[in-house]
Amino acid sequence: MTIRHKRKWWQKLLRGLGIAFLTIAPGAFVVMSRFFCWEMFTIPTESMYPTLLPGDRVIVNKAVFGARLHRTFESMGAEKPDILRWKYRGYRPLRRGDIIVFNYPYARGWGKIAFDFNTLYVKRCVALPGDSVYAERGAVRVRGVEGTVGIRQYQRQLAFADLSLYPPQSWQTIAPDSAAGKWTIRDFGPIYVPRQGDTIPLDRRNIALYAPAVEFETGVRPRIDSTGRTRLGDSTITHYTFRRNFYFACGDNTMASMDSRYWGFIPEDFVLGVVTRVAYSYDREREKVRWNRIWKNTRWKE
Repeated sequence: MTIRHKRKWWQKLLRGLGIAFLTIAPGAFVVMSRFFCWEMFTIPTESMYPTLLPGDRVIVNKAVFGARLHRTFESMGAEKPDILRWKYRGYRPLRRGDIIVFNYPYARGWGKIAFDFNTLYVKRCVALPGDSVYAERGAVRVRGVEGTVGIRQYQRQLAFADLSLYPPQSWQTIAPDSAAGKWTIRDFGPIYVPRQGDTIPLDRRNIALYAPAVEFETGVRPRIDSTGRTRLGDSTITHYTFRRNFYFACGDNTMASMDSRYWGFIPEDFVLGVVTRVAYSYDREREKVRWNRIWKNTRWKE
């Protein structure tokens, strides 16, 4: 004879809650981890070769710089610079040499910063807010910092390239006089990277270089009026103080990367995280796994 014990209502409730927790918790943990800690992306191009290859599945650490929550999941222009509703503080600032993933900052064409939610780029951070970055025969340098930032071997390829064999749009930089050949992706600068709280004079040259950043922060594009004075909306100004931090990033494959040399600065709010490892890699051309790249560290050693 079998004796069955009748369970009390609270026992049934606890059992149900336990089952629900075991069912929901794993999924919730994955979602929260992706939001606050890490995310994975597949590299589509060779712009970061040889550090990253097409088909690499990289881990992006969001905790380094701090996870973010957008106000919208649509692209936003310069007239709406406040793209973030909330951002928590990371455990360290970005460093020169970090490989960063960020939203492409010129969704509506070069010359006007706009947040593109659907387009992510991966490049190496070569200059921080307050740095002055320049290039000499392809080597990217920062004033006051010894050595180059990036892969020297591929920067040397640019040093010996005959730029006259390429269309102008492939070697002209963000500088206003690039069209005249004074600055090229091989030799340019120095360019000051805007830092929050720093003030610059708004002369003709600086307006040409920093107008997109000023317009992004204020919603108004600076200009020179008919009398030669600098105008920001209805106001006459001589200097401008930046409200945000910006970064300058380049691809390791110097000859085949569309980066800050062409379109300029990356607003701090656009940075998603730092690439730390290659979790998995698949060679689509050969249709096989690159076993030697599994869990490969991407830390910069130069």
